[in-house]
Amino acid sequence: MAHTKGEWEVVTEKHVLTIVRNADPHTYIAEIIQGIPEEEQQANAQLLAAAPKLLKECKRLREILATTGAGDKIVRTLLQADKVITEAANQ
Repeated sequence: MAHTKGEWEVVTEKHVLTIVRNADPHTYIAEIIQGIPEEEQQANAQLLAAAPKLLKECKRLREILATTGAGDKIVRTLLQADKVITEAANQ
């Protein structure tokens, strides 16, 4: 099963955080509803929105680590993975 393609973003509609595709703002991926603190809702929404990037970077990292022993390339890949993980964690 494939996930919805494209970069996802967090938008607020009617006080509910909603993750949508950038390419089609009418395609809803998920909604974060009330019931938990707003800060936690935002963090969850950011993590979900980053899921496609996280998956892509994990796959790329796996491929590089599987096919190369080049130290510099591994370090650059790990730095990019750290960037995406930080974005997902909204830190």
